[in-house]
Amino acid sequence: MYIRSSTWRKLFAAGGLLFFIGLVVVIVLDPQTTHYPVLRAVLALFMVVGFILLITGNFVLLYDRNIFTQRIIRSPAGFFWMRVVTMVLWLGVLPFVCLWVYHQLHHFR
Repeated sequence: MYIRSSTWRKLFAAGGLLFFIGLVVVIVLDPQTTHYPVLRAVLALFMVVGFILLITGNFVLLYDRNIFTQRIIRSPAGFFWMRVVTMVLWLGVLPFVCLWVYHQLHHFR
């Protein structure tokens, strides 16, 4: 019998596959001895994208089943506070993280 998978489970599986393929290739292709630096960079990007998809899929799959989040979603006040926390993270933390990454990139040049 064929087991139906949701879109999020497929996204989770694709993210895991991309992450582990990228991780293995980045470990195997040593930057000092490889003749394919572009391939290594592309597969490192696969690893990063796979990690993001893996974390997103994991969050969504656990979010649907968690009793605590279901209780917060059912109450209007809880949903409002989830929006407030999301906005604080997007407007408060994300710009500082972007500035820190920019500083680190220019520090190593």
